[in-house]
Amino acid sequence: MPNLFFLVTVPLFIACFLLHSSPAISQTVAGKMYFSDQPFSATNAGSKKSFTSADYIYGRFELDSASIQQAFRIFEPNENYPHAYFFYRVYIYHNGEEMGFNSSVNLCLLKGNARKNNWFNFDVLPEPAKATTVLCGTERFNTSLGSVPLYWLINPNNFKQNGEYKIVVKFYYESYDVWNKMEPVEKWPKLEEEFSFTFSDKDVPKLKKNETAADAVIQKKGLR
Repeated sequence: MPNLFFLVTVPLFIACFLLHSSPAISQTVAGKMYFSDQPFSATNAGSKKSFTSADYIYGRFELDSASIQQAFRIFEPNENYPHAYFFYRVYIYHNGEEMGFNSSVNLCLLKGNARKNNWFNFDVLPEPAKATTVLCGTERFNTSLGSVPLYWLINPNNFKQNGEYKIVVKFYYESYDVWNKMEPVEKWPKLEEEFSFTFSDKDVPKLKKNETAADAVIQKKGLR
């Protein structure tokens, strides 16, 4: 009987653990994402995987071969939609539980010919004066522009206590089949990666001040 109890309860325990643990990183676009406490330039030098809420954080991804436009199947800008973009989403996990993510204002501008590159430098928690990543809630980028999602997600619902969190950054694009029917989410082109984020509530005043300042910078020079 003890053996039977062990055989029944252990699989159930494992199943419950898997259900409540954060999902593994998965992607359909071939490439690699990096993070640093300094803005990236032409390489991924200086990348790291662990940060605190007192740090500035920047990201870069490098695709194996295809351009951003090819890999994510991004449309060519046109008269109706003059700006290329893809989606930038951030997820927050604590002890395996999803705490929150940005469900709106997640269209990330691809300035100029950036879509033709096989790399992309972006902000995660930038120093306001150095903020460059532009987000918007509409495809024409004709409403209020904003800075990066993690700044807005720092609130008492997502960070209920001090400690270590996992941050997942994902870039993706909605895809359609030959009949112009949206494909299942599992088939959408996506690239994602995670890093460790040690949160302390003593950093909140600075973070909220930086959020306002970074948004102001993007609203002033975002589409230039």
